[in-house]
Amino acid sequence: ASLRLLDLGAGRERTPSVLPALRPSPITALLTRADGSLWLAQGAALSRLAFDAQAAAWRRQPLPAAGSAVAQMLEASDGRIWLVGAAGIEWRDGGGATLGGLPGSPPGPLWRGPDGQPWVALETGLARWVPGAASFEPVAGALPGPVLDLLAEPDGSVWLAGLGRLSRLQWEGGRLLPRRSFGPGDGVPAAL
Repeated sequence: ASLRLLDLGAGRERTPSVLPALRPSPITALLTRADGSLWLAQGAALSRLAFDAQAAAWRRQPLPAAGSAVAQMLEASDGRIWLVGAAGIEWRDGGGATLGGLPGSPPGPLWRGPDGQPWVALETGLARWVPGAASFEPVAGALPGPVLDLLAEPDGSVWLAGLGRLSRLQWEGGRLLPRRSFGPGDGVPAAL
């Protein structure tokens, strides 16, 4: 396994000061947390790397393995880490302890929505995690149809990409409000 740091300001790769040895398997998912630590998944194996400024070195902390190979990780606004794999979704605290999970793989990738919670694409639109209900529920005001990508901006703007459409919506009062849509006439491809 190989992990490299890129210095985007200088436009070149730089060698980390001291990087601990990693398992000899591919890295399947990465997550940079708000606390500056780096979580990495190598199949179902998880590690947290944190930079120790005093020792000028990265410290590796193995974490309990996931239920299946991890394909995606996401940090929600409450600090929970969401792991997505073929066997289902798990969420953990910042220390790596498993807090809960759902069986079955989600139909699409997870994104951090404008409310700071995980959102998932469905064939019929979008669903968002509602902590009080402990379930994914449809997003009010979401456009019907499959969502291929989502971008949530700090001001509450949400961009949704689908086949033949790109839409800008606004997250207000627990629902999405339409702002602007673009289609094939605006240069958005109707098919892949």
